[in-house]
Amino acid sequence: MEHQSRSSHEHTGDDVLVQRCLAGDAAAWAALADLVRDLVTKRLQGRGQWRQQDIEDMVQQMNLALVDDDYRLLRSYDASRARLRTFLSGVLIREAGRYARKQGREILQPASPQPAASDMAEEVAAQVDVEEMLQWAGSPTDVLILRLTAWKYRSQEIADILTHSLGRPITADNVRQLRARAKERLRLRFGDKISKFLD
Repeated sequence: MEHQSRSSHEHTGDDVLVQRCLAGDAAAWAALADLVRDLVTKRLQGRGQWRQQDIEDMVQQMNLALVDDDYRLLRSYDASRARLRTFLSGVLIREAGRYARKQGREILQPASPQPAASDMAEEVAAQVDVEEMLQWAGSPTDVLILRLTAWKYRSQEIADILTHSLGRPITADNVRQLRARAKERLRLRFGDKISKFLD
């Protein structure tokens, strides 16, 4: 009961913050900007090839996405469906993908130890192969689950993001089942070539 009460309070606070932002409250905008910066930094720092400049750019891209088209995206936030941080995580996934495509380089891979110079070409080829192989995981939702897992999102976090994105309830158990099936499909198709990237 205490957990439900705290969760409800968080959602109410999130809704109030968004409404204050839409009303032009400067302090609310500062709080939202801090939340965006904290989220982007924690999610992207040390992951793949995200440099500090990329992270700074993503903070600005997130802020622009929230105010674009008369705050259309921010107005779409529904506190009854998700926490504001979960909603912003979904926005970050979309904007990070756009940023990577715009930069014309793959910066969404999870961090890995720096390979020796002689292994560099093989490592780059392996990353490209993995990206292509992921497309065989199943539906776009299955592919997204595997990518979020590689980004170190927990099952419950993925469930919250999917619930908001799909507009229907997804549980952590659903995520675990979908992930297991997607991994099995990839293992059956690609065998050992993919296995080391899935565990």
